[in-house]
Amino acid sequence: MAAEHLSRFVNLSDPSAEGYPTDIGRFGGPVAGSVPDPVRYPVKDGGTVELPCFEIGLVLAGAVSAGAYSAGVLDYLWEALDDWEAAKEADAWEHGDAFEKWRVPPHALRIRVVAGASAGSVCSALIAVAAQRRFLPVRATEANVGGPDANRADNPFYDLWVNRLDIRGMLETGDIGADTSFMTLRSLLNSGVVRAAADSVLAAAPGTPDGRAFPKLRRYVADPLPVALSVANLNGVPFRYRFEGLEGARFATIRHADVMRFLVHADTKPQPEAERPGGFRIVEGVPTSDPAQNPNALQWVALANAALASGAFPVAFAPIELRKSADDYRFDLRIRGDTEVADGSKWAQPATLCAGFSTVDGSIDHQFDTADGGTMNNQPFQYARSILTGPLGELDGNGPTARKAMVIIDPFPADEKEQPAGMDIPPRAPLGVVGAAAKLLRAWINQARYDANDLALAADGDTYSRFMLSPLRGRRTPDGGRGTTALGQAAIASGAMGGFSGFLSRGYRHHDFLLGRRNAENFLRNYFALPEENSLFHQGWWDAQTDAAKAQHLTLTAEAGSPGERLIVPPLRAMEVRPMVATDRRRTLENEDQRKAFVREALLELSPLWPGEAQPRFNPDSLVHLIEGRAEALADVAVKSFAPKLPKLLRLLARRWVANRLGAPSANGLREALKAHGLFDPYA
Repeated sequence: MAAEHLSRFVNLSDPSAEGYPTDIGRFGGPVAGSVPDPVRYPVKDGGTVELPCFEIGLVLAGAVSAGAYSAGVLDYLWEALDDWEAAKEADAWEHGDAFEKWRVPPHALRIRVVAGASAGSVCSALIAVAAQRRFLPVRATEANVGGPDANRADNPFYDLWVNRLDIRGMLETGDIGADTSFMTLRSLLNSGVVRAAADSVLAAAPGTPDGRAFPKLRRYVADPLPVALSVANLNGVPFRYRFEGLEGARFATIRHADVMRFLVHADTKPQPEAERPGGFRIVEGVPTSDPAQNPNALQWVALANAALASGAFPVAFAPIELRKSADDYRFDLRIRGDTEVADGSKWAQPATLCAGFSTVDGSIDHQFDTADGGTMNNQPFQYARSILTGPLGELDGNGPTARKAMVIIDPFPADEKEQPAGMDIPPRAPLGVVGAAAKLLRAWINQARYDANDLALAADGDTYSRFMLSPLRGRRTPDGGRGTTALGQAAIASGAMGGFSGFLSRGYRHHDFLLGRRNAENFLRNYFALPEENSLFHQGWWDAQTDAAKAQHLTLTAEAGSPGERLIVPPLRAMEVRPMVATDRRRTLENEDQRKAFVREALLELSPLWPGEAQPRFNPDSLVHLIEGRAEALADVAVKSFAPKLPKLLRLLARRWVANRLGAPSANGLREALKAHGLFDPYA
């Protein structure tokens, strides 16, 4: 679909080069008012019909175990887009460009780019896989965790995040051998379960639940699809920038915030290497690790490795070694400045990689260890934006003309009530070593999450180029009524213990997955909309709509947004819940804040059962023997490394002492943390 555009690319790290395009709108410079390419659908008498398109860049923030929430959002998005696509294919085939006869809105959406950090990188890689897979959604009718359809192994979003990423596998000791020393120990938890989960996704058989052909190619996913995954490069990349001053003066710096870029080709063929955009690796064919199914299977393995590297939480999970060509870094070397080039944009003098890092032709590979990408860049907005607009472009947020946007999925948005780090109220005790270290860690994490421009625009209701989706859950009261609304971290079961609580219980992850689906439905129905005068909408179709036609699907106007806004993606399939409160009452609320509050209140009927209400509840005591076993193995490694001559009996006693100190006390600590988060409270 987008392959024809790639042949026009030159070396984008050098805008002054001959042939640098002035109107490319994809990987190059800014294009004012650029409109995405239309999407074509076949008609029965031959030829195609073109539909106007709205392009989005999906940005998936770091989430630890709350990746289950993001996965649920994606599962519902896939279902809604699949339903809409099937209806458009049927309408196009039958009615062609007689849009007044169509049953559904005749426009299209394209996921143009995906960018992720940490758990968001894992979800980003799953998007590339799911783009070609047929699978069934996990709906609310499967709310029983032990139900016959709840395992849903064919669904890559659900299978990886709900079925496989569990603490029990992470506490196994198979990764600790007799020769493991303190210096060679890779992580406190067993990372093998994470690797096995990734392998299971790529090893999935190409058979499909509906028996139809594999793979399924989806028009709403760009082909090729750029995927950008943020990683923490523990080695660092040395750069030098030239400044005016002493002859030969250079400013040198080392950058640790790195990115792995991929171009995922489902049906299109990659362009020759010289014509590809810089810094991108090719991933081609069906998603599998089996060379018998795809001779380019190792490319998919490389994408999986990068996703795992981005999600490797420091110390808890093992770092992963990655490799990039030194030439890949030239894609990022320029910064804004005063040197005007052919397309009229201004750049600084190019940076150079320090001597010894690469050869003149950039042929040396850079091999480096990694850690969680969220520690350096937890919300990688700029990677998505640079694909949508070019490296210096800006998104058009004007309602009547907006045709591209970033959609941010963040399970842990900043709490406006949270006090910023360092804003302690006097009097306070002098800051000690431990306190300083704790504050430094918190400041480090907060800074990695900070991008004021994009966050402000996402929160601006008049900006149609940024949309944000984060957890929202209605609470119940003891008498069965509606309680308050939980937002962000408080709304999800994975929100305790710094985001790790989801690993403790499949029920927690299942809840968050279903909540993600519910929130996605609410987002599409209420907030993901544009003003009616936007050229995306075919006015003739809207004028021809009757009540009977509208009854075939959900309302096409935003229920909580401003009057006159139309939905970009109409959710055609009603959720398996009681009807929401009559829309007539909702529309009598003229105040925008009242309308939004009303819709949030109605969301109570859409929330899955909170784990605090479920019986039986998760019991932390069930993990005691696993915690003790892991603690014993780690203690043995420490004793062998630091006291190798300790008698066998004393070594055994040391192991048991550590196990006893960590087993039951850890379970008690878990219980208190879960209670504090409301996971033992039906009304939390």
